[in-house]
Amino acid sequence: AKIYFAQGQHDSAFYYYQILENRRKAFGLKVYMHENVKMAYLYKEQGLLQEAEELFAQYQAHVVEETTVYKEAFKAVEFAYLGEEDAAIAELRKFAGAQNIQYWFLLLAEEPLLDGLRDRAAFKEIFKELEQSFWKNHGLLETRFKAKGLLQ
Repeated sequence: AKIYFAQGQHDSAFYYYQILENRRKAFGLKVYMHENVKMAYLYKEQGLLQEAEELFAQYQAHVVEETTVYKEAFKAVEFAYLGEEDAAIAELRKFAGAQNIQYWFLLLAEEPLLDGLRDRAAFKEIFKELEQSFWKNHGLLETRFKAKGLLQ
């Protein structure tokens, strides 16, 4: 579903996200809650407005409860979904200061829900800073691991 969404294949993404949502409801699971914003977007697109609102409210609750360095990234996507682009940029700026992020979070720059921000100079600067910070931390870890004999 996530890949189909990223590729703009919304019908296929909706199909697989719908399976996820049905399984979560059937088994009382609270997994992949960070995907609810994409699901809300797709459900809204399908005209399922009440379900979209519920999914987005669950996403917002997830963001409030988030305690990791990724909280600001999730908030940025939340604001982008709401069309609050300046607030989304402000949250991305906060996220840019995060240390030791996972590599795949650099792909946030390609997140379709952030399309409205992509042409902004601030967006480009933020992701340049994030990428530089990631590779700097990567280099420090590599040096430490080599010093401990954990890497060659």
